[in-house]
Amino acid sequence: MRKATLLVAFALLSACGGGGGGPTTPPPAQPTAFGLDFTIAPALNGATEVEFRWSGSDAASYRLEIGTSSGASDAATLDAGSATTFTWARVPIGAFYARVKGLQGATVGAPSNEVVVGSIDARRMIDALVFGYGPLAVAGNAGRSLNSGIWQDRVLGWQPGSGFGVILGESVPATHVAAAEKTVQQIGPATRGAVTAGIAGRRPDPLQSPAPGEVTLSLVGDEAALKTECRCEQCVGCARTFYLGSFAQRAQILLGPSAAASTVAHELGHVIGLAHAISAAGVRPPFTMGVTTDGQFSPSGRLDTLDRATTRMLETIYAAGFTAGTHRRQFEAAGFVLPEGASAVPAASERGSNARIEKQVGLETVVLKPFCQ
Repeated sequence: MRKATLLVAFALLSACGGGGGGPTTPPPAQPTAFGLDFTIAPALNGATEVEFRWSGSDAASYRLEIGTSSGASDAATLDAGSATTFTWARVPIGAFYARVKGLQGATVGAPSNEVVVGSIDARRMIDALVFGYGPLAVAGNAGRSLNSGIWQDRVLGWQPGSGFGVILGESVPATHVAAAEKTVQQIGPATRGAVTAGIAGRRPDPLQSPAPGEVTLSLVGDEAALKTECRCEQCVGCARTFYLGSFAQRAQILLGPSAAASTVAHELGHVIGLAHAISAAGVRPPFTMGVTTDGQFSPSGRLDTLDRATTRMLETIYAAGFTAGTHRRQFEAAGFVLPEGASAVPAASERGSNARIEKQVGLETVVLKPFCQ
């Protein structure tokens, strides 16, 4: 009887484990992924790429799920391994919903935030930015000459082997000067060295009219004066580019008091021959030349440089030997734009008006392209 009692006491002592039932194993940490974001650069021939990036914790690997509707994964399921970046290649045209999940063994974490990726036809982007034509073009800035009534059918820009220096007024703010410096540095690489650009220094205001090979950039004292100079009602700046045929000779950029640094990059885009393009939802970064359908500049994501989609477009066309003076039909033959009938521009009443005003001055065309806000 006593022996049994001792055994029971021993068993009870073992069960107590020093009080509290012994150490417990904490549940494994859940793999997480968060902060999903992306950059997209439209490209020809189905070569568009989307570069995803995110943060995560306690995950051995990650999986991207991409669908044609929110929460779906019918477009692609991509294994990223342990990296927190992934490039989705050969992205089809359309709007896609993407999210990323962290994995740890058989455990799959909750999805990250969802982002909407907008993949557009790069041919329409080229048509809009280079020729002011097609469904991404802004009505009223669609490349139609007010004098001849015909489409602008040749690339406008600086003659290959030429370039320009930007002269800054002393009153131009430091942030705007920095934007000008960064943007002109992009022009040589983007044009494969065909066009060179740089900062030619600062001069006292008011700046004199630009000489050949010069682009002046200065502030206009008040909004009323800017409206008069730029011939616009709602704008924060404008660019006047003087052409001899298809070739730019000199240009003048005027900025209003409320112009941001992004206005500088936008107007320099006009100086190298770029027109406006309808801002497409889901394109990141947004177009430097982006304008909304009502003719106003895209209200978010403003850049103080040329966006990657635009520089990639320029690299593509200049690599093919297409420069200022190249006819649109050569772009069409190379598959860089769609046939003219497939790129019709809706009426101005349907797309808003952001007028491109042209007038003949001797052998030159003065092109005034307002920058609206």
